[in-house]
Order: sequence, then C-alpha cells, then structure tokens
Amino acid sequence: MSLRIASFGCRFWVALICIPSSTAIGAEPVNVINLGPNQPLALTLNLSPNNADTLLFFDNTPLSASGVPSITGQLFNNGNLLGTFTQLQTGYFEMAFESLTTQPTSPPGPAVGILPTQVDFSGLNKGTTTGCLFVTVTGGSISLNPAAFVAYDALISDSFTPLGGMSSQFYWSVPPQALSIDAMVNAAAYGWGAGLAPGSIASVYGNFSQICPADVESSPLPTSLSGLSMQFGNQAQAPLFYASMQQVNLQIPWELASQMQTTLAATINGQSIAGQTFSLALFSPGIFSMNSQGTAQGAILDSSYRLVDSSNPATPGTTVILIYCTGLGQVTNQPPTGSPAAGNPLSETVTKPTVTIGGVPANVTFSGLAPGFVGLYQVNAQVPASAPAGPSVPVVVSMGGVDSNPVTIAVQ
Repeated sequence: MSLRIASFGCRFWVALICIPSSTAIGAEPVNVINLGPNQPLALTLNLSPNNADTLLFFDNTPLSASGVPSITGQLFNNGNLLGTFTQLQTGYFEMAFESLTTQPTSPPGPAVGILPTQVDFSGLNKGTTTGCLFVTVTGGSISLNPAAFVAYDALISDSFTPLGGMSSQFYWSVPPQALSIDAMVNAAAYGWGAGLAPGSIASVYGNFSQICPADVESSPLPTSLSGLSMQFGNQAQAPLFYASMQQVNLQIPWELASQMQTTLAATINGQSIAGQTFSLALFSPGIFSMNSQGTAQGAILDSSYRLVDSSNPATPGTTVILIYCTGLGQVTNQPPTGSPAAGNPLSETVTKPTVTIGGVPANVTFSGLAPGFVGLYQVNAQVPASAPAGPSVPVVVSMGGVDSNPVTIAVQ
C-alpha cells in the first residue's frame, strides 16, 4: 500500500498549523508606539524575489527618547539570525543591512553616515521566506511613529532606489509582560479534550515577546527557532514547527509515551521561562480545520486531493476521504522525534480508530502517519451509503474511546 500527498500538500499543511488563533498583540495603525526594556518590536518582512542587496529601515520623525537608550536590531530569515545592527545615534531611528557581496557604504537618510551591517542575502530574495527585524531597547526608552516609518529594499548600484519588493508589519507587546507559558493544547482541536498524546502536534500559548515570528517548512524540525527552545521534563528539547510572540507549535516527543504528565519549560536567548505541568494521554485525537480553530470545514481531501467542501461534495458509498489529524498515539515503524514519517514501510497506528460521518460509521481503510510529515496523521475512510446529505456534515474520529473535535465536509 502506498500513499502520496498532493503537490500543494506542504503549503496546505503549513497554513493549518502556522496561523495563530489569537492576536492580542498590538498592530498597526497607531499614532505612537513606545519601546523599552521587555517591550521589543518585531517588524515582519515579506520579500519578493528580486536582486536587492540592501534593506533600509528608518523613521522620518525625530526620536522621542528617555534615559540613554541603546537600540539594537537583529535581522532574521525564518528564525535564523543573519546579523545585528547597533544604533549609535538617537536623533532618528535608522538601520541598514546590505549583502556580503557589496562594498560597505553609507546610505542616505535622516541620519548621515551610518555603516550598514553586512549579512547573507542569499535566502532572503527567494519570495518564499519571511524575514524579521527584531528591535530591542535597553537603558531607556524610545517612541516611534509607525505612520512615518519607512522600510524598503534597494540596489546600491541604483542610488538606493526602492525596488518595492518588501512589505512589513509591526508587532509589539502591550503593555510589557513577563515571559510565560500559559497553556498547551492540541494544535488541531485546541481546547477540545484533556491530555495530549506523545508524537502529536501541540500549540503552546504564553508570552514569548522576545522572539521574531518564524515557521519551518523542512524536516527534521529544529529544536531552536529565533533564539527559542523548549524542553519537556528531562527529555531532549522539543522539535519546533512555528514560533511567534504568543504561540509556539511543537511536536510532543515520542519518548514521553510511558508518562501521564510532564513539565514544559522554555529558554529565550538565554533567559529561562518557568516550567508548567501538563497531562499526557494515550490518545488525543484532533482533526485539523481550514479555519485553524478546530471547527467548521475540516482539512479533509478526496482521493484526488481536493478539499471536500460545497464545491466538491462527497458521494455516499463512493468517495474515500483523507482526514488529516493528530494525536492518534503509537505507530509501527515509528520515526525519530522531529523527523518525518516514511512512505515505505508506512507508520500505521497500533490501535484502529473509528470514524463517523453524519453519525454513521464509516469503513476505515488506513490509519497512520502521513508520509513526509512530522506528527501528522492521515485516516482514510469511505463515506457510507447512508450518510446524510448537506453542506456541513460532521466528521468525528474516535481513538480508544476518545472522540476528536467534530469538523465538517459536504455530502451530496
């Protein structure tokens, strides 16, 4: 038996786990933002493919400062630190980064004569990665005006003319808060159920305001992202899918299978976050949904890898659906923690789940890890001939007597 994922599978999957479900972080537009100790600024950057060799950031209005602030900007490419710029003047906010292949220059701007930090641009101009400028202030505070803030990519050889290939968004913590871990839930079902199964994907919520947002699209997964690492008990560090100021997505290590509870602690750039205790379970089934909240339209495809929604409803007695979920417990041919499942041999669940569609039991033809993915399970089931019709027919996966969150598909 072989399984394959649709060509859009990676992007489809990343979208399901890398969108935060809450946004209690300040964002544009506002008149003034204040930055100081424990109140950093993250400026996320989306760059289009081009030949830019310089990134410039500055505020067209004079800084309002108190104390003797030291301003530092760290440029990240999807969680990897490229370089650090330390601002030596406080008349205006101005930072610059340029390619390693260019000669050091002094770009124009409100403050004249700053020397750009040289970094490796090779991964920034691909159009598929997200960069981030992370600004911290110590020894005082400063005020910035987002409406007057300028961020652009340019070519040194063209007199720093903006290329127009970069967009940006401000994020900052309002007000300053202590770093903390507040909750850990099933990344698919969120608040549904109790306890989490080792090997599954979880979302951790808290205050991680000392990091730049980053996500991972390759495997094996890293155990450090934007200076953040997380550790379960005395086990190895957790593999990370995604990190932001309020949410971290990770895989719960397979090695915790024999435990009923564990502690989760974190470290951000050398600063420790106190551990919290969480319950574990043999099974914690959760079905991914298209709204990233564990409700409504499920992340469920047909055998042609098309979403089973109102534009492509299932046919009772004929359609086989592919249900993407997590938390189904132990598998055969178990991959190492943080590594993707193999396609041959497949990693099948030790316990066979039950599936209901509109309350009607469905025939399950496969249950196991989705090949090529970490912590993602795939359950194949045939829509029963007696399944009710409708645009929002509920689908539930049960494992060892534990029900998943209900999501929906369309049935004609």
